Amino acid sequence: MANNNSANKNAAANTNASPSPSREGKDVSASTAGEVDPAKPLLTYSRPKGEYKGEDADPIMIDFWLTGAKLKGDGGEYRVRYYC
Repeated sequence: MANNNSANKNAAANTNASPSPSREGKDVSASTAGEVDPAKPLLTYSRPKGEYKGEDADPIMIDFWLTGAKLKGDGGEYRVRYYC
């Protein structure tokens, strides 16, 4: 005869589980940028966080992700340039 003891414990654990996982991070508004065309290159970036002054302000690192395209240094045809 099979041991149903562990099956009963799993069923009880699932009954107590949260219906949906809790969210982490900040609540942000929905994007108004429009639909993303997966056939076109997409650049996503993360702006520097915090406040930088003096020597800490030069240089500033900016993270970016390029999807659907290759940079020239990787044999592609695209370059990324930041200016302000």
